[in-house]
Amino acid sequence: MEKKKRQYTQEFKKEAVEYSLSSKKTAETVARDLGISPHNLKRWRAQYRKDGELAFPGHGKKNLTPQEEENRRLKKELFEYISSSLSSCFIGFLINQFHF
Repeated sequence: MEKKKRQYTQEFKKEAVEYSLSSKKTAETVARDLGISPHNLKRWRAQYRKDGELAFPGHGKKNLTPQEEENRRLKKELFEYISSSLSSCFIGFLINQFHF
């Protein structure tokens, strides 16, 4: 029989981590109290220490800082501009080469 993978919300993970960090209990005890795997809690704690409030974006997506969002937007705009420029140049090249 296949075991169904449990999914936890971003809010649950943050609250579990914050509780475990502020508690005098061990991570194992906190995990048992919350009904989760100690391995998961330790992994979440490491991710929270690394990414802070940007941790646990869900579905494999990364939460971006405002600068990263702006950078992504500008790269997309640049790519679209270059793509449209290249397309126009390429069409112009074809017209000139093949005398359409």
